[in-house]
Amino acid sequence: FLPSTDIDDQLWIGRSNGLLAANEEGWIFNTNNRRELIVVLGLNHFQKNKIKEIARMAQQHFAFSGMPASVVVSEDITEISRLNEGFKGLHEILYKNIVIGKGTAIFCFEKMTSPDVEYELLSNSEEKQMTFAIEKKDWKWLKKMIGGWFEKWQHDQYPSIYVERNLKKILYGLKKNNIELDLMTSTSLERAVGEIVYTSTSFAEAGDAFWEVLTDALQGGEQDTSHESRGQLFHKIEHYLISNLSSPLSLTQLMDVFDVSSTYLCNLFRSFSGKSFVEYLTQLRIDKAKNLMLEHPELSLKDVAELVSYTDRHYFTKVFKAITGKTPSEYRNSLQT
Repeated sequence: FLPSTDIDDQLWIGRSNGLLAANEEGWIFNTNNRRELIVVLGLNHFQKNKIKEIARMAQQHFAFSGMPASVVVSEDITEISRLNEGFKGLHEILYKNIVIGKGTAIFCFEKMTSPDVEYELLSNSEEKQMTFAIEKKDWKWLKKMIGGWFEKWQHDQYPSIYVERNLKKILYGLKKNNIELDLMTSTSLERAVGEIVYTSTSFAEAGDAFWEVLTDALQGGEQDTSHESRGQLFHKIEHYLISNLSSPLSLTQLMDVFDVSSTYLCNLFRSFSGKSFVEYLTQLRIDKAKNLMLEHPELSLKDVAELVSYTDRHYFTKVFKAITGKTPSEYRNSLQT
């Protein structure tokens, strides 16, 4: 689990290559949800110590703002045809072991131990108490209840996937007990849960973030002032991003400029754009590139790429096509017809 940016990916490739022999190679790929990176190493021999060193380097390099990175490393894979199957297995192992606020390194070529704790989902009784508190609008009781669950999950070091299941069980409980949430709010909450669980640096931060989005949805009109202020902040952030598209931008940078946590920012982007920070920023960059091609046909594609902070033109072409369905050259030609 490697929180990343495109620039970080390129820097890490350069660093890791320092550990590889002249005829060895390393490749790095983004996944669809951009929550993980897949690293493939082509080595002369399966050297455990070298692999461990590269894995530790990845953890150190991709950790940011108190949010650790986790890695899981496969056994030796000797056939390319087995890579996809190997990734699926690693994905399952990783998500069963990620814990909020902790970096994990798992090496499948070493003996792995199973936890002694049995992770539980919320009981029907706990769901009923929550529903009763919501119906009575007893927000103090509800907050104490949710806080208690997060304390238990922290004490027992619940893996993130079980925390996510419990939070989604809360949302399903609301629907089941006819607590009114419109479809857009319900979908936004489910997305927010994933952002909270996988971007929080501690259980306490995750609990506060979940409480914020839950009460914002449940109290509706009672939270108009808060919602308006969140909207104003989002527009300020949007203006900042648009004004700095020619420069490298990161979630950490926004945290420093606007003095908010990564979890709060991720929820903000999901709530107001329906996208993650990376998806939203990528869309802004590509939209800017399209405008530059339209308004300044004299610019070379290399210049266009650099003006939206893509130093690698090949990568720019790949991203542009993924967003628009056309390469930059094809898009520019379509403007001239």
